Amino acid sequence: MTQHSLAFKGFGLSTKYIKSISRARLLKMAALVFFSATTHAGQKPTSSEMLQASNYVLAACIMDRYAGTPLSTEADAWASGLVENGSLSAGVYPALALLAKSAPNPGITQNGITMRMQSCIDFVNSRNFFKRVKRVLRH
Repeated sequence: MTQHSLAFKGFGLSTKYIKSISRARLLKMAALVFFSATTHAGQKPTSSEMLQASNYVLAACIMDRYAGTPLSTEADAWASGLVENGSLSAGVYPALALLAKSAPNPGITQNGITMRMQSCIDFVNSRNFFKRVKRVLRH
């Protein structure tokens, strides 16, 4: 039995139940169970927290833009690792995922190919992106 499944057992959750719920719900539950708040309202986020939040937004944007593809699965694994190993409070992840949804619509190449990845990368590299992330982390 893994350390995570032992922790869930301590909360009365069976392995069968854990396997039956979606990965997204499981991640939210794990975040609520395992993480405490490290960034409090009004405090300046650390550079480590900013990097973690920015990476999470990029992963969430990729998951959204490539839903149902292997790339989305890879981005989901990356986001899960950020949640599991990060220091942000559990409550910040839904707000970061919502921020990812505000990325501009992807452009289209001359050949008619949608540039979904470029849209996500341009979004996290945009001028006001870090201000927006700071606002999310401070609330």
